[in-house]
Amino acid sequence: MTRSLYAGALLVLTLAAGAAEATGIRRLEFLGHATLPHGHPVAGTPVGGLSALAYDPGRRVFYVLADDVGHRAPARFYTVRLDLTGGRLDAGGVTVDGVTFLRDVDGEPFALKAVDPEGLALAGDGRLFFSSEGFVDEGVAPLIAEIDLQGNVRELLRLPERYLPRSRKSGWLRAARRSKSGVRHNQAFESLTLSPSGEWLFTANEGALHQDGPAASLETGSPVRLSKLRARDGGWAAEYLYRTEPVAETPVPADAYATAGLVELLAFDDHRLLALERSFSVGVGNTIRLFEVDLSKATNVAGLRSLERRGDLVPAGKRLLLDLAELGIELDNVEGLAFGPPLADGRRTLVLVSDDNFNPRQTTQFLAFAFGEEPVSLAEVQGHGHRSPLEGTWVFDATGVVTAIALEDGGGEVWVTDGDDWGLRLTSPRLPGGLTPGDRVRFRGRVAEPGRSGALSVTTIAGARVEVVSSAGSPPHGLVLGGTHRPIPTAHVDDDGLARFEPADDAIDFFERYEGSRVEIRDALVVGPGNRFGECVVVAGGGAGSTPRTRR
Repeated sequence: MTRSLYAGALLVLTLAAGAAEATGIRRLEFLGHATLPHGHPVAGTPVGGLSALAYDPGRRVFYVLADDVGHRAPARFYTVRLDLTGGRLDAGGVTVDGVTFLRDVDGEPFALKAVDPEGLALAGDGRLFFSSEGFVDEGVAPLIAEIDLQGNVRELLRLPERYLPRSRKSGWLRAARRSKSGVRHNQAFESLTLSPSGEWLFTANEGALHQDGPAASLETGSPVRLSKLRARDGGWAAEYLYRTEPVAETPVPADAYATAGLVELLAFDDHRLLALERSFSVGVGNTIRLFEVDLSKATNVAGLRSLERRGDLVPAGKRLLLDLAELGIELDNVEGLAFGPPLADGRRTLVLVSDDNFNPRQTTQFLAFAFGEEPVSLAEVQGHGHRSPLEGTWVFDATGVVTAIALEDGGGEVWVTDGDDWGLRLTSPRLPGGLTPGDRVRFRGRVAEPGRSGALSVTTIAGARVEVVSSAGSPPHGLVLGGTHRPIPTAHVDDDGLARFEPADDAIDFFERYEGSRVEIRDALVVGPGNRFGECVVVAGGGAGSTPRTRR
């Protein structure tokens, strides 16, 4: 293990802790999760296979789509309520009020295997849209349909020919492996979302069309088409190349089944979306990741017959927001995503749902998050106290100037400042090469308060991903502590057991206020021995104003 330290005039005050430009989600807090028992009965149907959801703010309910193809009951969606009282989702917080069956253009329940419902979106006027993957290996086409709240199909949207699986000789295939073009079996329109303006529908095939490239593997992701449709008439307006991540884990045994793909979209506006990707490997389980997507600079590929071996295309921009493994809970087959009701404090919510595949060994799981789009400052992260008010929250796109770096096996610790009064520590398993004090960085990670039992914690961005925004600067001058600049309290260290935060009166609160900051002690006088960490005890201003000292 190698370790090196680069620093300017930095004093890291470890007495105390308190734990802080792109648009989009800047903070994300996990509010908890709740599950439904397997086969939970509602109106003679088993609740399960939940693949998509949409929130109705007028009725304050979610419509949650089941991907039952007719084996247990006809195609349907459920009306569900979540209890987010107190800003939490706890066990027992999910109530299923009723069920609505989908009916085809003739007003009849869909026949067995006529649809495989996967995506759901709600318009402001009460219209619903749903998507079906179809059954390519049995000659059943995927579809996107407009329905009403009673489940009746009002219109089938026309799909471009390039999505319809065909062979050169026989038209519709009876075996997916013989297809030369179109969607792969079980890899069609898994996602569906409507822009807040109500003007655009977005959908995507889960994996690449046959003519566009390979399905995801351990070595490579898959080039899928993310499509933009006019909601008023279903017309295909644009398509964009979206590259999925590779399969996340090697299955056990190594030749067992594994898959990965894009399973849900959620529109922020006309060009920004959230994307949910799921990877599954036998013997390992699920890897679920949430990405933020920007289509503003992506190439419109609607006129291209194939995307394979096209290195000139600009794909949709994407950045990782959260690997759900960071939640520290066991994840099931999460594949539904929707905005939920606002919380009492005004924050918006995200709700995710899992598809249990009607398997008693799997779980119907709802997960809730609160998020904000306002920028996060270092001052907010540190807060005015010994623990951060954002503890446990993921923050994104926060920025600072590097003041010190402690490298360790490719990762390590970084201290940053906002150039004013606030500093912060980041810990990361991997830091950018050549990182230097003075660099301005952008970072994301989870706010934590690590520390030894019985000791004060240190506010930290844990598991930080750090990106250099600009280089070749100089760290700001240190904050001058002591004397007339920032007088250090001398009457007592702490007189209230940390019950009140009083940096003007309690020395422990004063030093907490500058935790992680780059500071300067002028006319420092050493008044105590050094220790094994290279630290020593000093007083400012040559000792002026200090409490009684020994002869030494």
